[in-house]
Amino acid sequence: MNTLLQEFINESRELLEEASQAFLHLENNPDDLNILNGLFRAIHTIKGSSGLFDIAPLTNVVHAAEDVLDIVREGRLKLSPDMVDILLDSLDQVNTWLDDLEAEEKLSPDAEEISEELKTKLRGMISNVALENGQQETDTGHEAELGSNIDWLAKISEEERQLIVRQAQNLNDTLLAITYIPDEQCFFNGDDPLYTMRQIPELCWFGIETREPWPDINEFDPFTCLVQFYALTKASLEEIKELFTYVEEEVQQARISIQDLIFPQGEVGDNEPFGLFVQDATQLIDNKDWSSLLKAVDVALEVAGPDLFQASALRWLKVVLEHPSGPNESLIKNLVQAVATGIMPEGEVVEEQEENKVDYPQEEGQKDELTTKLALDILRTQQKLLQLPCPPELWTGRLLSIGEVLKRCLPFSAIEKSTEEISALIDKAQKEKSFSPLLTFINDILSSKGSTEPEPEPIRKEPEKQAPVQQETEKKPVVKPSPPVKQTIKVLKVDQKRIDVLMDLVSELVVAKNSLPFLAKRAEEVFQSRELAKELKTQYGAINRICEELQTAVMQVRMVPVSHVFQRFPRLVRDLSRKLGKKVRLIIEGEETEADKNVVEDLAEPLVHLLRNSIDHGIEPPEEREALGKPIEGEVRLRAIHLEDQVVIEISDDGRGIDPEIVKRKAYEKGLIDEEKLDQITEEEALQLIFAPGLSTAEQVSDVSGRGVGMDAVRTMVENAGGSISIKSEKGRGTVISLSLPLTMAVTRVLMIEVGGEIFGVPIESVMETVRVPANDIHLIKNKETVILRNRLIPLCRLGDVLQLSTQENARKETEEEAILVVNTGREELGLIVDKFHEGVDIILKPLEGLMAKFRIYAGATLLGDGRVLLVLNLKELVKCL
Repeated sequence: MNTLLQEFINESRELLEEASQAFLHLENNPDDLNILNGLFRAIHTIKGSSGLFDIAPLTNVVHAAEDVLDIVREGRLKLSPDMVDILLDSLDQVNTWLDDLEAEEKLSPDAEEISEELKTKLRGMISNVALENGQQETDTGHEAELGSNIDWLAKISEEERQLIVRQAQNLNDTLLAITYIPDEQCFFNGDDPLYTMRQIPELCWFGIETREPWPDINEFDPFTCLVQFYALTKASLEEIKELFTYVEEEVQQARISIQDLIFPQGEVGDNEPFGLFVQDATQLIDNKDWSSLLKAVDVALEVAGPDLFQASALRWLKVVLEHPSGPNESLIKNLVQAVATGIMPEGEVVEEQEENKVDYPQEEGQKDELTTKLALDILRTQQKLLQLPCPPELWTGRLLSIGEVLKRCLPFSAIEKSTEEISALIDKAQKEKSFSPLLTFINDILSSKGSTEPEPEPIRKEPEKQAPVQQETEKKPVVKPSPPVKQTIKVLKVDQKRIDVLMDLVSELVVAKNSLPFLAKRAEEVFQSRELAKELKTQYGAINRICEELQTAVMQVRMVPVSHVFQRFPRLVRDLSRKLGKKVRLIIEGEETEADKNVVEDLAEPLVHLLRNSIDHGIEPPEEREALGKPIEGEVRLRAIHLEDQVVIEISDDGRGIDPEIVKRKAYEKGLIDEEKLDQITEEEALQLIFAPGLSTAEQVSDVSGRGVGMDAVRTMVENAGGSISIKSEKGRGTVISLSLPLTMAVTRVLMIEVGGEIFGVPIESVMETVRVPANDIHLIKNKETVILRNRLIPLCRLGDVLQLSTQENARKETEEEAILVVNTGREELGLIVDKFHEGVDIILKPLEGLMAKFRIYAGATLLGDGRVLLVLNLKELVKCL
């Protein structure tokens, strides 16, 4: 599969999971903007990444979902549970398509049809908003929610603003003020902020400035974007949103009036000289004699200092009076008042910030002057670069980079140099192995333009590759290159297959390690070399320690928090409770509890069954809970804890609990227990019957539960994973079901036993104790052998008889002692009579294949250190053979 596609699938799955969680949180916290923004970013990222592939149906669905969320962010739409259902269904479908992509590298044939259906539902939510709010999809319909950070308007010079105002057809026209602050790493995302700004339609003005002073040239990273952009445009909001779709969070828009650009600037002078003008202007305004007022303005401007605030107000007054849309009386009054008082009414006076003044291209003469100035700045920078020390491996790259800068700069400035001329200089520099041609070229331009700083340093030739760069640096410590920036990788994602391969290698190492004790024994017994045997045992100790550490390290890599499974259940509980018309609150505790990845994955299906049962059977309907004096909202708690070397998962609810009498009656009716046992069975034993196949306490079968196969399947899955399950319930108070699972299934410790001359393994967690008892202590009760151990009656089973192996009957009689392995089968204790006990050993259990896979009394097999195959018993299946 294409690596990029695989990366998209993995990333999208994580984002979908994140989005699903966000939707559930959003239902309980509809006003939480952080959740909403995070949700929007997740959907936005999926949409953006999906555009790289030919999966239009998927892209269209997430695009429609993104549009819905955008309107929600703007506060024009409140998400209802039904809307969340549609959005979650859309995410589910996207997840299904990701599965198709992973399997077939293409979407299913019906993807287009499904996409259209989902899009119609999602777009329907948007159209409903327009109808409910009576809003029209026009620019002005969005204006109230736009940003308002437009302080940068003060950085536009008065001449530039007057030109925009003069070109406006009406002083009441509006413009969009755009602030674009690109991400510093935007170049690595393929973004070109300058190109994007140049695509703005109906652009009136735009400017660029640095976010902060430029860093020292030795610390300057040309691949970091340190500038921000401003623009004024007549374009519609939809056009701007479309243009900045993929960087929307980096852009702010504000709707401004043309009149927002009319404000005087400059130093406030003495008002007294303007007193007569103000007096005449006031009378002329009252008479609406605009032509006379314009003449009065011209006269006042002749005597006013051009840099004064009052002169600026007079110039604006002139612009307003001459505007083709006609005089604006209120604006004229404000400007006259500004002349009189030195303050623009409504607090619109903004001091011009000369140091931050933004240059911009306007008229041809100004443009030439500006481009020449920028070009000279660029040339001086390239001049500095040419004079810096350059390692041999970077010399060619620097030469070509500087040449490319010159090609892109000079032909478009007033300094008319052709790209052919620059290319010839680059070729010459490469032949001479020196920057001299380019440096001379730049120096000549700077000299001709009167720009002689800084003083050129000696020309540097390409350094000899044999010469250590460090020596050059030591001669001029002032220009010592900055050390490379170290990047810290906090998280490393690794394919699970690679971890599995590593685990298999560890398994092989464990098996190989186990051969050393056999080899030591052979050295001592066969070759009579005690020294060699001792040395082997010593080496075994060292290798065993390393193996254990390596095994622990690999196991830690495989450990994942149970949240990987738990995080899918809020959605399950939400959907199920809505379907059943119940109110259920899910409380999750211990999400950070870790277990082996396989164990965590095996948890998912049993927990789904248990949660469905808790909600369907356990939690009462709201009216029933209210009648019982319980909170209307039921509570289901999912809790994970570490207990010794196991992870325990508890599922509890405060529902109606389990009635043991009903369970007993159902079990009797199903024939699971006879009449005698019906009378003798305890309440605790009755509760265990719910795990029996075919038993259900539900009166009706539904698509949620009631067929009596769920709990049996749960117990089977848990036991197959090496765990156990228990239940406690109190009628009217609720039920608690506990699953105990091993932390890891990768390494198993077994006790080796010998029966009929064959060696078998028994999982150590099932072993209660090993004892030897006199044969006389074994009694027959109902023709079954039993023994009493510490006041416990233990039924016995001769393992050789079960496995049909020849036992050493005579030897047993001679010793008059039996070796008994007491094990816990999950339901009761059982004593297995064996011939001999051997040592315990760590193994990597492999499932049986082929014909042997049919023998369920064996859990699997492994290799011993001496090459023999060790079969491991499945005690739960073994008991069924008794």
